[in-house]
Amino acid sequence: MIPEEQYEVTYSSGRGGTATATYVDKIALVNLNQEGQEENATVLRIREVSGARTIGKASGGYYEYRYANTGKSSYIIMNDLDENFDKAPEAKLHAITSISDANTILYQVKDGSVQKSYMFGRPGSKKATRFSMVGDATFNEATDTYATIVVSGENKQARIAWVKLD
Repeated sequence: MIPEEQYEVTYSSGRGGTATATYVDKIALVNLNQEGQEENATVLRIREVSGARTIGKASGGYYEYRYANTGKSSYIIMNDLDENFDKAPEAKLHAITSISDANTILYQVKDGSVQKSYMFGRPGSKKATRFSMVGDATFNEATDTYATIVVSGENKQARIAWVKLD
């Protein structure tokens, strides 16, 4: 179960037009047992901004997030900027303005603690990003395998990636 804090802001541009930005600031993971009682809950503070796109509708799958649960851990997978990775939760986070600047980030929630990592490795340089089509990915619960299309920011080559979670 993933309640989120999501809102849209429409503003006027200097040239007489308007633009809409969709923001996602918080995701709450709430694990319930078979009786519907809360086992544990965790809130992740993120900063996803999708320019003039709408998350979940016209984002091309890049500006979305995915939830997966293996029974041992819960996961949130999303693209984010390298400069946001080491920031404290209360710090101001930068918005993604170009998906080729982003990397796929994995939040693993296990026993109440959160581990954050780069799904495809930490980038060696600003151009060596690896982002994925998170919204079009799939998770196979039987094998705990997450499959997506990952794109290299350096050479713009796309590949299919299978990642075993846990």
